[in-house]
Amino acid sequence: MVEKAGQHRAGDRQERHPGGGGWAHGGQRGGGRWGGEGPTGRKTELPKVVAMGMGGGIGYVNEAQVKVGKVDLRAIDKGLFEQSNLDPRIKSAVLVDPGLAQAYDAQSLRDISVPMSFINLGSLGTIPPGVIADDLASLTPHGAYRTVADSVHYSFLPECREGAAEILRSSGEDEPICEDGGARARADIHAELVRLIPGDLQRTLAP
Repeated sequence: MVEKAGQHRAGDRQERHPGGGGWAHGGQRGGGRWGGEGPTGRKTELPKVVAMGMGGGIGYVNEAQVKVGKVDLRAIDKGLFEQSNLDPRIKSAVLVDPGLAQAYDAQSLRDISVPMSFINLGSLGTIPPGVIADDLASLTPHGAYRTVADSVHYSFLPECREGAAEILRSSGEDEPICEDGGARARADIHAELVRLIPGDLQRTLAP
C-alpha cells in the first residue's frame, strides 16, 4: 500500500506503518523506527518512552510520567516512507484497525497479491475515519472485511486493571482507553479476535 501523504510504500505492497493503530499478522504494522517486528521479521529497538495520549504530550519512562513532544511527520525521513519493504515470505495478513486508512493510494492497494483480511473494531457508522477499512478491503484483489460489534479502537489493548481509568484521567489522559463502547467485556472482544484471526489465516493459507 502506498500512503498518499508522504507516498508510503507498503510491502507487496503491505508492510510496516508508523503509528498504525492495529495488529497485523503475517507481517506486523508498527515496525521500523517505531519499534516492534518489521516485515522482514527482524526485531527493532522498542523506544523506551511509551506515550499515553501523544496529543496531550504525556508519556512514561520506567513508570514515571514525562513530557513528550508531538510527532512531526514532516521531520520523518521521506526515504523510509518510499522504500519498498516487500517480503516474499509474507503470504497472508490480518489487519485490525489499520492506521491512516484514508491515506493509502488506491492503485497500490490493487497491486497487493496476497490475501488481506481487514477487521474493524466497532460497527459501521461508529468506526473512526482514520481506521475504517471497508474500502481498503474492497480495493485489494483478495481482501475480506468484517467488524467486531460492541467494541472501539482501544479494545485491542490489554484489559484495564481496577481503577486504571481513574488513574489515567488524573494524569491528564483524556482518551477513553479503558472503555469499550458496549455491553461486552474486553475479554469477550479479545476472545472473538482470537477466533477470527487464526480462522482468517487458516482460510487464506490453506494449500
